[in-house]
Amino acid sequence: MGVSGNLKTMLPGDLLQWLSLGQKTGTLVVSNKSVDKRIFFKDGRVISSASSDPRDYLGQFLISHGFVTEPELMKAMEVQHQSGILLGKILVMIEVISEQDLLRLMRRKAEEEIYEIFLWREGEFHFIDEELPAMDMIPLQVDVTGLIMEGSRRVDEWSRIREVVPNNAMVPIESRTINPADLDEVQRTIVKAIDGKRTIADIELESRASSFVVCSTLHRLIREGLVRLVEAGEKVAAVQDEAPFEEYSESDEVASLLSRAQQALKSKDYEKTQRLLKAAENLDPNQPRVRSAIKGAEAVILADLHAQGLKESRVPRLAKPIADITQMNFTPNEGFILSRINGQWDIGSLMKISPIREPDAMLIFYKLWKDGFTSCGKTESSPSRAASKLASASGRLRVVLALIFAAAIQNPAIDMDGFLRLAREAAAHRETRRISEEEFIRMSGEPGTIILDARSRQKFDELHIRRAINLSFPDITVDSLRETIPDRDTRILIYCNNNFANALGPFPSKLPQASLNLSTFITLFTYGYRNVYELGPLIDIRSSRLEFEGTVAGCRFPVASTVPATGNR
Repeated sequence: MGVSGNLKTMLPGDLLQWLSLGQKTGTLVVSNKSVDKRIFFKDGRVISSASSDPRDYLGQFLISHGFVTEPELMKAMEVQHQSGILLGKILVMIEVISEQDLLRLMRRKAEEEIYEIFLWREGEFHFIDEELPAMDMIPLQVDVTGLIMEGSRRVDEWSRIREVVPNNAMVPIESRTINPADLDEVQRTIVKAIDGKRTIADIELESRASSFVVCSTLHRLIREGLVRLVEAGEKVAAVQDEAPFEEYSESDEVASLLSRAQQALKSKDYEKTQRLLKAAENLDPNQPRVRSAIKGAEAVILADLHAQGLKESRVPRLAKPIADITQMNFTPNEGFILSRINGQWDIGSLMKISPIREPDAMLIFYKLWKDGFTSCGKTESSPSRAASKLASASGRLRVVLALIFAAAIQNPAIDMDGFLRLAREAAAHRETRRISEEEFIRMSGEPGTIILDARSRQKFDELHIRRAINLSFPDITVDSLRETIPDRDTRILIYCNNNFANALGPFPSKLPQASLNLSTFITLFTYGYRNVYELGPLIDIRSSRLEFEGTVAGCRFPVASTVPATGNR
């Protein structure tokens, strides 16, 4: 049986100990704001972990440990995109890192992801019994007791660090020459980023190291008299969140912030939207309505930015002299992006080497573009970019890249040509199978009709059309369909998130091209189910005549802009 709760009521150490003593197998999911971390257990032992935070990605971790440079990582990720080969394997092939070092760092990365949870002041968690990823994982070399001891040590040390390093907006300055031989690989990367101008937050981005690792390194250097801290002045004010409204309760304030964020979103004031949503997130980081509002707003913003031409293939260039730009105040994230713009790397490549979340990075590109700090060059074709990266490589790297690009990676279990052929056939079949809300209601009441909801079980439980059955899209197989809908001639009605507006929690909108209805229709068609009808219109859930049921039925939801009109079918 799964367990769920909040880190305020069950500390990370107690949680790990409970799962260990119970010899649990499954996945522990811990969430804090926009970050989800997963810890994988097998028979009570931690075997690995994963994180949605870009700073925890393998490439960023290798940069922080000095094994790979940004240009090398960019080339390797381009090869990964073209070939489908795992990033670590590519880096071993081009001799950027040895296989032994890669395995060591992957284990260390998994451990660091877990240690960070101990420093979270709050967060939600739930355990999924018997669920583990299908991919191979590098097993950890420490047991749960070792993880708990190190995590608890860091909690105690953090209190002492904060007495000397009170916040991450301060600027470290070298007082005396620091001998690199006295530092480990990560500490050397951190010290290299100290230039008397960068704040601690800037250094975290530059070094790709965690706040704990950066601050503990500075704590040691300060105590040894090698580094001192100074105030950052105006830069501190530039990155502070919007102040709360003291006259409201926290619940009222969150509602007010979400409402104002919605108005800003409608006005396309995306910076204000982000600022208000982050303020709401700071007040109640794990409130479902806050997280749903953030996800919904980010989807709308990204779609609109792409529609405005701010695409990953665009090449940003500085539009003002460096001397002018350096006099301006930028946030750490903005400064990181600005320092990487060289007129050669496109937006997609810059995001690949960035430890910043895609929605945040794209908003920075948009702000810099809108404020006249950058311009965006014309799009290059993918083959051209790949060819230029291959041409820019040298020696053994060029040979290995050429071999990888030339290799025909065979997998009889994946057939892209067959998928595209069936997708075209399904699209033609679908033309006469999209129905109105009235027809959907009429047909759903007729005998022998099934309403199929292919969303996740979580969203289905929150809210679904009455009498619908749930078969989550990732779980659709020959066997699951045979068990759920044994007769292929059964009339099936489908719907998805993009059929309903103004219900961000249970029905968060996807991009029109990624609508679940499209994937579900094509998949059912592929498995031989041809008597399928799709709910066609976008319906305001507040005025819908469909009947709904679920845990949030009857609730009011955050209102969001409609799905961007890049398609209507």
